Amino acid sequence: MKFQDEGVNLFSNYDTLIFKLESGRKKQLNTVQISFGGYSYHKGEDVSREKKLFRHGLKQLFSKKSKDGYYKPQFIFLDGFTEGYDLNKQGLLFHKVFFYLEESYERGFVIDYLKTLFQDIDDYHKSNPYFRFHKYKPKRIRSAKS
Repeated sequence: MKFQDEGVNLFSNYDTLIFKLESGRKKQLNTVQISFGGYSYHKGEDVSREKKLFRHGLKQLFSKKSKDGYYKPQFIFLDGFTEGYDLNKQGLLFHKVFFYLEESYERGFVIDYLKTLFQDIDDYHKSNPYFRFHKYKPKRIRSAKS
């Protein structure tokens, strides 16, 4: 995990995804936004159908976890698929989910709880029959030698 001063936590110790947890700089949180994704290749036949199945499965995963009672069942899910993904059948894919927490919780508790959700999302990505995910690693910037 890497913590930055702006209230952003990066989690990159998962097999297929990088997670970014964004929240305020407060100690008590009542809203959280997570972004997750990586580089994806499409392995199936019908891209639009399989994208819908993939999104539906992700939304079901979040709905099932909302029954734990820590965040409200109404959440905002922003799709990461682009038009270029349909044409190339590969590309960067980052989804965003915005949660409203049931109460104000301490930052450490929220992070520990969301780590269990991150592992479920990573397992869902690994077992998906239509898409193959790889962790996104940006190119290193080489400095000019003097």
